[in-house]
Amino acid sequence: RLLARGRVKAIVAGGLDVLSPMTLAGFSALGARSPERAKPFRRDRAGLHLAEGGGFLLMTTEADKFPETRVRLRGFGESSDAHHICAPDPTGDGAKRAILEALGDLAPSDTGFALLHGTATEQNDAMEARVMAELLPGVPAASLKRAVGHQLAGAGAMNAAAACALLEKGGKLPNNFFAGERAFADERLPEAFLKSLTDSDAPRELVIPRILVSAFAFGGSNAALLFEKCL
Repeated sequence: RLLARGRVKAIVAGGLDVLSPMTLAGFSALGARSPERAKPFRRDRAGLHLAEGGGFLLMTTEADKFPETRVRLRGFGESSDAHHICAPDPTGDGAKRAILEALGDLAPSDTGFALLHGTATEQNDAMEARVMAELLPGVPAASLKRAVGHQLAGAGAMNAAAACALLEKGGKLPNNFFAGERAFADERLPEAFLKSLTDSDAPRELVIPRILVSAFAFGGSNAALLFEKCL
């Protein structure tokens, strides 16, 4: 918004988080921590796996001064559920609003990949699966948290940085399921959504150069970013 309003010409945007005893104790008290790697959208998941990290992006309205720039932010959206201090609204209405705002006038089929929040907690997985099945059926999707864990305040920024790197370099999409794991997919989730999840047994490439990034936080705070490759 600062860029769009001309308040600044360039800005560094991002986030990070580090582990602390309070964070570990808090998620343990919620019964949301997994003792092993997270397993987003699998029926045998045991919760989120906390991690450290984040990402930062240099954003500017003066792209002509950066000829090496290959990615732009096409749209963004945010909303608040005002539903519960830590649980997402199971209807996903707030998440839908954020995603639709980010998509703008684009059709769901204009999106090449959805980088999911995918925490591997039952409530988040159920809500996100419902929203994606309704809004972006058939769009390839995956959560990175199986591989990198959940960085909390840095998770959205890390996904944004990953999306930009994927758009710049192209190639194969990240996989939600590793070899042989699709058999463990949570059959309670919408079938259309489960079919969209990427799988290392059947690798996919980024065909449409646009990636949707979603992040859903405590307090019902939802955000979505849509990046695209500059042609």
